[in-house]
Amino acid sequence: MFAYITNALAQARKINGTLCMAFQKISQVKELGINKAKSLIGNLSQVIIYPTKDTDELIECGVPLSDSEINFLHNTDMRARQVLVKNIVTNASAFIEIDLKKDLQELLYILDSNAGNRKILNDLKKTNQETYKEEYLKIKKESEKVQYV
Repeated sequence: MFAYITNALAQARKINGTLCMAFQKISQVKELGINKAKSLIGNLSQVIIYPTKDTDELIECGVPLSDSEINFLHNTDMRARQVLVKNIVTNASAFIEIDLKKDLQELLYILDSNAGNRKILNDLKKTNQETYKEEYLKIKKESEKVQYV
């Protein structure tokens, strides 16, 4: 598995591309073995880290963290929808809010794929292909108002 990942990273770099990977926990990377974990992290340019207490493991795997970054990761609530974006190359970082609901709330309804919503969307699409998206969003917005009144 490690060979495939490192090969994919190398191929992406050759074409000036990017590769996005996600892990639930740093321990999944550490399971590769500490040397392979360090090699993998060392080949990344950026990592996005959700709040965690596992900062020792991050450091052990090659993610350099400052005291303020550790403090952020330890003390930020997982539900706060904030992450640390760490540039491995320059050692720069930023604390980013990733709550899409604030700015995109009504557009997020499009991502709701339960059967009832798919039926509404498909029915609207059959009747009016030009405005079905707007009509769907209007229906969803109205139904949310009813739920929270």
